[in-house]
Amino acid sequence: MVVGPPNAGKGTQVGLLAEHLGAVQFSAGDLLRSDNDPSIMTDVNKGDLAPSDYIRELIRKALTSVPLERAIVFDGAKKLAEAQWVVEFLPTIGRQLEHVVSLKIDEAEARKRSAKRAAVHARPDDAEHVQDERWTRYNEDVVPALEFYRGKGLLVEVDASGTPEEVAQRVRQVLGS
Repeated sequence: MVVGPPNAGKGTQVGLLAEHLGAVQFSAGDLLRSDNDPSIMTDVNKGDLAPSDYIRELIRKALTSVPLERAIVFDGAKKLAEAQWVVEFLPTIGRQLEHVVSLKIDEAEARKRSAKRAAVHARPDDAEHVQDERWTRYNEDVVPALEFYRGKGLLVEVDASGTPEEVAQRVRQVLGS
């Protein structure tokens, strides 16, 4: 699993790592946007995180749809309740969470990336006025989950600055793959 603050490159690194490993990939954010529940997306587009029970169900469906012989790389389980759930849930379907890659990036750099992506993709959650809320949610909701993963011995941290290829090389190196 890959986690990190807004615009750290989670989706990009999930894709690159999945390709490198020949694994199935998914993102809780992509699942959320595909599901496009208006009552959820209104808050997400303002910078809030989706409710944990909703995210757990999206992740559950995605995880159980992949044959056990295929590895999975995903971005999700960001809040503490989601992190605790995924660690408990995976063994019930014959899987284990092996590593949680935490992408580390300076907030100023992440905001620059957000502005660049907003100009290309026009995602509402990339709007400059939404970034404050996204960083607040990261610090209040995601950081405790990172500490949970660290306590379980699952967390590895990777510098997310530089090109996607440079970051991917660091990810592969820390995972030994």
